[in-house]
Amino acid sequence: MISTPHWMVTSEGRQVPLDAPLDAPGALSIASIAHSLACINRFTGHALRPYSVAEHSLLVCDILESRFHMGVHGQLGGLLHDAHESVTNDLSTPAKAVVGPGWDSFENEWEHAIHTFFALRTAFASYRAAIKAADLIALATEWRDLMHPAAPRPDVLAGVEPLAGVNLRHRDAFTWADWRQAFEDRYLELDFARNRLHDMHHDRRTA
Repeated sequence: MISTPHWMVTSEGRQVPLDAPLDAPGALSIASIAHSLACINRFTGHALRPYSVAEHSLLVCDILESRFHMGVHGQLGGLLHDAHESVTNDLSTPAKAVVGPGWDSFENEWEHAIHTFFALRTAFASYRAAIKAADLIALATEWRDLMHPAAPRPDVLAGVEPLAGVNLRHRDAFTWADWRQAFEDRYLELDFARNRLHDMHHDRRTA
């Protein structure tokens, strides 16, 4: 009997140990995460057009900036809130309930690992509520614009209004490669700004 290895291979050819998340620092680059999330479709592929986790993540990041006036750390948290799905894949919420606690444990371990690798544990602890709220606004917008009109609205969206003045169908011409590049560019921009803030605070303390 052939045993199945407990690792996956990224788009850059690096091996990632699935059962030991914290043993994989450096194996997951932003480029490989962007590539993966741009290739993974939300809603198990049942949206009116291919709608990737990368596009969703950018939408959440935009909402945190425009609606919640979040700074660099909050926006980084929003951009990477689903980054663990580059390893775990995007299992729909109803499917997670069926799979049970084993899935939750696997997903939570990888979510914690990503937060650790990209120095975002404090950001997620501080801005978790805002990120969740932005995530729900994004979901409400996606449901309005990209799901079949007859699809019943999820209970979790009770009282949540979609974005006004935004129609996600206007982005139909963007390709998966466009979203991959947009995700990577947004991360690099925010990470640069985060590093500048860190340097400024360090300079003040040592002045």
